[in-house]
Amino acid sequence: MKKLCIIDSKKGVFMRKLEDNYDNNKYSTDIDKIKEDVKHVISEFGVLIRQERKKQEINIQELSAKSGVSVGVISDLENQKKEKIPNLYTLVALARTLKISNTAFIRLIFGNIAHEEKKEKTPDQILTEALVAYGIPTDVAANILVGIDLAYGKHTKKN
Repeated sequence: MKKLCIIDSKKGVFMRKLEDNYDNNKYSTDIDKIKEDVKHVISEFGVLIRQERKKQEINIQELSAKSGVSVGVISDLENQKKEKIPNLYTLVALARTLKISNTAFIRLIFGNIAHEEKKEKTPDQILTEALVAYGIPTDVAANILVGIDLAYGKHTKKN
């Protein structure tokens, strides 16, 4: 039977996971990975904020006044103080103030969420990879495929 697990609710971290057998050690490892990913994203955002601010020739105090975000928070972001994770309001306020495009903001915060679909390999690709795996050079493998195609009439010989 699957059950819903909520952990760390006292700290405001609500993580839900459906699973048959709840393994606390495995789950805490997942949370640690997520925390590291978030710290990395915030670090990249801080670099972007500094770059945009300097490009627009705005000092931290001006950015603070325009965005409503404190000088200290902006400084922490720009200096990549990873232990301090700002809320979404702060990120949006800074992005809007610096006119960071929605696409750049979303890609930075959420990553490239469009997953490439796995393309099925053609039989030619599968056979070529198999031949190369056995140590046959790629050009020789390609010639073998041409020979097979000629034998089965898929290609005609050019004179």
